[in-house]
Amino acid sequence: MGSNKGPAKQVVVSGPSNPRNKRPRSATPSETTSNKKPKDGENQGGSSGTRKSERNQEALEKASQDSTTTTAKRQIVGENLSKGVKALREQLHLEDEDDWKAWLRGPFFKPYWNLLWDSWLKHNRATPGKQGLGLDEVLEIKNQYQQDFIGYPDTSDWGEGQYFAHFMYNVVQRNKMHRDGLFANRTISTRQTENLIWAVLKTIQHLHAPSQINRRRGGLALMNGTQSSTNSSSQLATNTPRARKGKAPVRPSNNDEDVSADTEEDDAEAFTLTQPGLSESDIALATELSEFMATSLQESWKDMIPASDDARMPPKISENFNPNEPYWQLMFCRTACRLAQEDIEADDNALASNDTEVDMQTENENPKVDTESESEKNLEDDSDEEPLLSGGGESDWEDDDVDVVQEVEEDGLPNQESLEEEENNLYQSLDHLTADEFAWSESYPETSPEEVSPSHLIRVIPEKLKQYQRELEWLDDYSYQPKDWEKAVASLCLTTPQPDTKSLVRTRHRLMKANTRLEPWQVLGVARLLEMREAKRNSSMSMQRGAFLADVMGLGKTYEAIAYMLEISQRQKNLHNAWKEAHDKDPAAGPPPVHKPFLLIVPSAILPQWCKEIQAITNQLHVKILFGDKRVNKLSTWKDAQLITKSLTKSHELFDGSLERASTVVVTTYETFRNRHGPPAANAWVHKQRKRLGDPKAFSNRPKDVKPKDWPGDLAGLFFDVILDEGHYIRNKDSAISIAVQWSEASFYLIMTATILFNSIYDFLGYVPLILPEDSDSEWNDDNLKNLDVTPSCDPFSLPEDHPAACLMLTHRILQRKILTNKVTITVASVYIKKLLSQLMVRRTLSSIIEINNQRVVIGARILPSHTVMVNVAFSRKEKRLYDRLCLPHYRKLIFEIEDNKFAINMAKLRMLTLLTSYLGFEYCEQLVTSKNLLEVLKLFKLNTLCQSLAETVGNNEYIRLPKKWIKKARIKGKRRSPDINAARTLLRGSPKLRAMFPLVAYNVLVRGKKQLIWCNFPANQIHIAAILRECGVKASIFHAKLTMKEREQLIREFTSEGGCMVLIISVAVNCFGLNLHGMCNEMHFYDIPMTKALLEQAIGRLRRFGQLWVVIVHIYVVKESWNMRQLAKADEKAMASVICDLNMNIFNMRVLVRLGEGEKPGDDDVTDDQAILHAIQSQLIEQIGEAADQDAL
Repeated sequence: MGSNKGPAKQVVVSGPSNPRNKRPRSATPSETTSNKKPKDGENQGGSSGTRKSERNQEALEKASQDSTTTTAKRQIVGENLSKGVKALREQLHLEDEDDWKAWLRGPFFKPYWNLLWDSWLKHNRATPGKQGLGLDEVLEIKNQYQQDFIGYPDTSDWGEGQYFAHFMYNVVQRNKMHRDGLFANRTISTRQTENLIWAVLKTIQHLHAPSQINRRRGGLALMNGTQSSTNSSSQLATNTPRARKGKAPVRPSNNDEDVSADTEEDDAEAFTLTQPGLSESDIALATELSEFMATSLQESWKDMIPASDDARMPPKISENFNPNEPYWQLMFCRTACRLAQEDIEADDNALASNDTEVDMQTENENPKVDTESESEKNLEDDSDEEPLLSGGGESDWEDDDVDVVQEVEEDGLPNQESLEEEENNLYQSLDHLTADEFAWSESYPETSPEEVSPSHLIRVIPEKLKQYQRELEWLDDYSYQPKDWEKAVASLCLTTPQPDTKSLVRTRHRLMKANTRLEPWQVLGVARLLEMREAKRNSSMSMQRGAFLADVMGLGKTYEAIAYMLEISQRQKNLHNAWKEAHDKDPAAGPPPVHKPFLLIVPSAILPQWCKEIQAITNQLHVKILFGDKRVNKLSTWKDAQLITKSLTKSHELFDGSLERASTVVVTTYETFRNRHGPPAANAWVHKQRKRLGDPKAFSNRPKDVKPKDWPGDLAGLFFDVILDEGHYIRNKDSAISIAVQWSEASFYLIMTATILFNSIYDFLGYVPLILPEDSDSEWNDDNLKNLDVTPSCDPFSLPEDHPAACLMLTHRILQRKILTNKVTITVASVYIKKLLSQLMVRRTLSSIIEINNQRVVIGARILPSHTVMVNVAFSRKEKRLYDRLCLPHYRKLIFEIEDNKFAINMAKLRMLTLLTSYLGFEYCEQLVTSKNLLEVLKLFKLNTLCQSLAETVGNNEYIRLPKKWIKKARIKGKRRSPDINAARTLLRGSPKLRAMFPLVAYNVLVRGKKQLIWCNFPANQIHIAAILRECGVKASIFHAKLTMKEREQLIREFTSEGGCMVLIISVAVNCFGLNLHGMCNEMHFYDIPMTKALLEQAIGRLRRFGQLWVVIVHIYVVKESWNMRQLAKADEKAMASVICDLNMNIFNMRVLVRLGEGEKPGDDDVTDDQAILHAIQSQLIEQIGEAADQDAL
């Protein structure tokens, strides 16, 4: 496979300099006269009367040209003004002129404009030729006097600057901070907001100029909806050019449009700002607006790429070490890394010398064999019995080589005797570090950002992003994407779509607030989901019971779900109104329609976020919270949402069927719904009933997944629609959460998740009860098959999509025979699921293309992708020897059998393998850094003693066997007031990952001022990373499972706003998927390898979201020849089904894959294995860097 390269063709581009490109034009009268040759015998001089006539003619022609030029200039300026105002409205996300007027006349703009106009502008007209205040001058005054602008300020001594500054301060603050403000739901910088408000101010100020204020579309009409009582025609007449007395009026040439006449018809047209009478200041304003908007649109992409010159070395304020100054914090980090590297190199050199002496003794037939050689021999013998990970192949990891039947209980710590020898200890005594702790800081040379930049610093360039987008297109299946824009718009209750420079059109649902909008792909998605909801089969049975909304993270699934509920609510209201109208005409028209609330189930971490989103987007949905109790509600921060205090039963007022229920949303969490309306609640009720009846055998015949009869917690059929955010929570069909959702028996389920196949193809089992009708197999009866013109042996997957019998693939019978069977491989089953999902799912990616009115736009143009880099590191020689010894006991009994052919992983051993791969020091302190002791350990951060106490213990190779005693001892030592360079140095040794990540994080925080997000698998790694970062003065916080909801919200708010927390260390085990963390951060680090690709994508989605301002940079740290290699291979294996489902079938046309012809044999270098091909496709999306990137082990 290759590209055909031939000689380059020469292309000639004709430009303005090419005479052939010049357009012919007709000569002016003066040119005609001057170029005309006199006839023979004609008097060239002519009489004086002739010369006077010629001069008059030339003057008339010149006046005509000047008039034509002025008219054309005015027309161009007017067009620029019109374009500027229209573009400005688009940037403000105001759909049409009605929204524009409503905002200007509303409480977020008009009160502050009235004060500025009545107090200053009305009485102080701009002087022609005099330049007014600029935005920078006004902002400088605002920063100086903003405390005086709060409340009702005294304006007696104000001047022009104070009035303008007061206007800017209040309009910007109101529109950013208030939840109904124009910028409340947008990720936009303060400077961009100020630029937009300033442009609006200048526009309104222009419309209040004397020549504009009394026009039908002038300032008074725009702001007040009325005109001045002054006769506008007289005002307009003064601006109409007139001819001189006794002379015919000068008319423009035929090629120009006459815009000088200000007629009634012209003024009645749409406001275009093409009226004459524009002054030089008007021209300057038009140019300013046009250039401002053009620059904003052109640089929207470029501004999202972090600039290469954003590094600013923190100033050196104190000559001596000061732990509170960023400069000295950075020097502290650099020195700790340098000293740790020197220690490692010294250890390896000493180890190499010992090995050389051993080799020399062997050559001299010295019978003496040192302890280390004997230990290595024993290790090799053990490795023959149990595989030891050494970066090798899959044969080292066959399950047959692991004990089949084992117990989960721990064997205790590895054999400590093997660690007592000095050469096997990770750390030697720290007695040799006798120098002054701050001696390193004396006379530290001045440095530049380039000199302190870490080796793994990533610079994003446009070329890398273009390549990423091309490769991302490989995983973009068009069959999941609705295309019919006109049909979608006609089916929804939307505002009139308006042209948009970025996304082609701009619109919103009519029940959404004016400061919100729906992107085109969201409109298409909502319409397609509602189409699936109402689809019927030939037998009038519902085509499906549920659907997937699987857009990749960041495309705004929340907005789609809210618009989905609003449209259903509107249709329910229309149905009720139709019934009411019919009932008024005929009282016997029948009973009123029954209305039911929505049920929205979300992860607990994002419950407040969902409530706030609903209230920010619309006032038409009434939120009811089913979570916790009154005490929990008081500790939370959501507003305008009512807490459901009574138990939900069929007799609850929420299920009275009234019209109000059509706009009611019950929001709850998976855990709450499981505990109150799932198997745990049902079992507890059965236990009480047995006691009440005195019959311990009552309900004994009930299966666990069947609801007990007369159970009051049964909510079956009480909801029309159940919406499941992060729907992969129900992928396990036997889990209590999945059973509780099935028991709700809703009419339709909307499953929202970007990772449907989270672990494997068998995850699809958990969704089947929610997407296929229970009696779907009845479609296979003979009469129906005859109507469909197929036989009982037909294969629905082989039929065309428009065939009536294609719906038979949406039956349990086909699912069991084609997908959920051991008779087909995972690859084949995945292909069947791929076709099935085309009928059940809406999914768009960043490379998806939308076409509207013969215009195309790529979704990724608004949402920049992520750039993923795999940082490959390696243990030092001594670290690798110790790592192999420490991991050996944990490989044994890692996998054990629980039932016939069913195996499980010992999570305790899995944890230790992960921790040791990250930091060898966990061999000594793993009992301390557990979730059980988490809160007590975190309290040591307040004493600044955790890093130093931990380093002292690990550095002396001491085991922490009594964590509580160790914590108490650390407290007794009291608060440490100065950082310890040796403590940081110690915690860096034994961790190649931290040695690579730590300088990168410190540089980004202290030099570039960028916030960082770090993902870990276990709390131990969170504590280890936070300890060394805090020792260096970096503001790092841990997001852990024991935070209260209020503490979580506060921590997220600090991280997503300026200042505060600079590094957030978060665990994938915490319920955090769905969080929006992109406010101030665009760079994340995976310190541990995620268990699945789905976890990786979910985590990246916390930053790669709609509204992100910069390209998201992702670092994945991998240790060569370690447990990480097996984790990566297993993750690729699990992701195979998901990759097949996402694969773009045009990949053959892209020449990424080659389809062999009939009888054609693959070449020697061709890759034909399914897994190898899919792995190659995935690996193309990740850049490899680091010392091990080019090694064969990768």
